[in-house]
Amino acid sequence: MVLWFGILILGPCAIVTLMSGNEIRLVHSDVPDDNTLRVWLIQQAHERGLGISTGYSVKPAADTVCTITDTRFVLWLGEGTSSHSCACYTPQVNGRYTPLSDGPDACTMAGG
Repeated sequence: MVLWFGILILGPCAIVTLMSGNEIRLVHSDVPDDNTLRVWLIQQAHERGLGISTGYSVKPAADTVCTITDTRFVLWLGEGTSSHSCACYTPQVNGRYTPLSDGPDACTMAGG
């Protein structure tokens, strides 16, 4: 029953959302780039398809939070390369985050 609900109701809703806004984003915290799931429509001259990004955050130290993101592409025109990226931040008192590190150094710090 739940499976049919997902297929018959949520499936078309997701397609309409992608076509009208080009992106579906589920965020699970206020940390920058901390997207649990992001799906977006790619409509370039030589590339067409979907980008799918999944991520999570880790806290390697009391004053540091890092996001780890994996991105994959499902293209019916062109070619896309999967990627793995990391970024680390220091939380501020006002609820904002200051960038600390990104790239391979951040992945090492995050353990990802």
